[in-house]
Amino acid sequence: MEPKSPKILQKLHSGHPRPHIYRAPWTSLNGKWQFSFAPGTNSSQPVAADFDFSDATQIAVPFPPGSPLSGVTMPPEPPATCWYQRTIDVADLPEGATQSGNALLLHFESVEYICDVWVNGQHRVTHQGGYTPFTVAIPANQLTQSPTVTITVCTQNLPADTARPRGKQDWRAEPHGIWYKQSLGIWRDVWCEVVSDQNYVQALNYVFDRANSRLTVEVEMANPFANPVTASIALSLAGQELACVQRTVSSQDWQLTFDLDFLQNPMERGEYLWSPSSPTLLDVDIQISDAEGRTLDHLETYAGLRDTEVQDGYFTLNGVPVFVRGVLEQGYWEESYFTAPSVQAIEDEVRLTLNLGFNMARLHEHTADQRFLAWADVLGLMLWAEAPSAYDFNARAVQRTTAEWMQIIRRDRPHPSVVTWVPLNESWGIWHVASRHDQQQFLKAMVSLTRALDPTRPVVGNDGWEQLDSDIVTLHDYGTQGDHLLSCYQTEAATRQTLAGLGPQGKRTTLEEPASHAAIMVSEFGGIALAEPAASPAPAPAPDVATWGYDVARDPKQWLDQLTELFQALYASPTLSGFCYTQLTDTRQEANGLCDAARRPKVPIERLRRMITDDDAHNRQIRPRVIVEMASQE
Repeated sequence: MEPKSPKILQKLHSGHPRPHIYRAPWTSLNGKWQFSFAPGTNSSQPVAADFDFSDATQIAVPFPPGSPLSGVTMPPEPPATCWYQRTIDVADLPEGATQSGNALLLHFESVEYICDVWVNGQHRVTHQGGYTPFTVAIPANQLTQSPTVTITVCTQNLPADTARPRGKQDWRAEPHGIWYKQSLGIWRDVWCEVVSDQNYVQALNYVFDRANSRLTVEVEMANPFANPVTASIALSLAGQELACVQRTVSSQDWQLTFDLDFLQNPMERGEYLWSPSSPTLLDVDIQISDAEGRTLDHLETYAGLRDTEVQDGYFTLNGVPVFVRGVLEQGYWEESYFTAPSVQAIEDEVRLTLNLGFNMARLHEHTADQRFLAWADVLGLMLWAEAPSAYDFNARAVQRTTAEWMQIIRRDRPHPSVVTWVPLNESWGIWHVASRHDQQQFLKAMVSLTRALDPTRPVVGNDGWEQLDSDIVTLHDYGTQGDHLLSCYQTEAATRQTLAGLGPQGKRTTLEEPASHAAIMVSEFGGIALAEPAASPAPAPAPDVATWGYDVARDPKQWLDQLTELFQALYASPTLSGFCYTQLTDTRQEANGLCDAARRPKVPIERLRRMITDDDAHNRQIRPRVIVEMASQE
């Protein structure tokens, strides 16, 4: 399904790092920066003036040090501290950066893990959290004092700290088990844009009330208002204005609600709703003006009209049951780690997932690049957004995990493609949740916190096993033969027995009786490696690690036959509402992808798509519980 909005496509093709909140002009600050490793800092806040860059090398931002695309070789032990510096001509900043009444916003999309930033030697911010963006605001009058601006960044990476949310980043120098290379330092885009120094929009959210045909736009401003202002928001589709609301606002956090009259006709409603088969997006134009009519902020964004919930054991989109065909998305590239090697690679990843026949990607133990979320919005790929886990359980881990998860929800909730939240996975960091009351309370608190911040999406409480209060009961079942999966889920009685006892991985699936409305999904399965990939396309050069899978097929035919049995067994279940295959690509030592590490399918993609979508179901006595993806969703 190709996108319907040329405005959104234009922003995506420009490479803008945050296309859902767009202001023009903007400037990328990626490229060559001075760089140096350093010993650990001696204080909680390093001092930029104390660091000498005379012996520094160069690094290609945004690629993490040690990755091939960064141009920097990692020392034998991961360093505790990285220093960056770049001097920019003020004339190269976006137009208006030095104009009185303006401010330059300096954005860092992701930096691992504690980051201090100085501008022209003045300390501006300390940020903690490796998977979330942050911003430095620089008033225009501070940019007119010199023809150049120097940005200095110090990152404290805490490479061996297992009490910080790290996802699948290994704490060892070389990856082992299921963990991958660490992304140290700056590992996503650095860029800047110009806003009014009085106030500007800092965050957005959309709440769609399908039953009453209403859309509420929630707006968070950077600063309190000194005086009331006029806010105007217009909705349009393909250049045609659909609705416009204007009102006076005075609070820092405010909202406008639209009565969407164009949804009143049930015969036409479907063309405005977002779904995987029809990912319609409305253009949203937001303008804020002061009492004299001067523009304080003007930005372009978009909204997808859809609601998502779980009811009567089904996952529903706009009230219609949808069978979830998901794949585990690690978001890792051998040449650049958790940073996409190019802007084009982000689009390609979303398109590859859809072309294989999946309608959902589970963002496993990481946050996605904001352009990935936008492409998923545009092309119609549902996403499960998952928190990166800490590995220890203590007060520091709880504080860090909670704080970062709140930032992740705030960042990602405007995207219609994000349909489910996953705050914890496989009891990572809460290893004794089955027996420890404090860890159970933390799990319940994370689920409740997620619902408090966003009551509009289902929440998976501890994906895989040992779940409490979960809208979707999920199982991780790596049975390697179709007969095994069939015996576990082929009848309602078999499924109940699987849920009631020790689950497929030897752990209790739930720690309390599941809610009556909960859906059931096998959210990890498969993971079969291929010993001899097909001659065409040629496999990517294997990394210098031993490869691994839950089972290993000797040749492409055996591999495809074995996978087909697994998919057919899950499709045959009368109780499952979806699945998620492990995994999209080979990743480091995990050689269990449907594609190799270079994103090339291991057998012709048409054969994989036929298996994943169960195109041959009509030729067999297998009837999926429900597979609905209607263009009209109504």
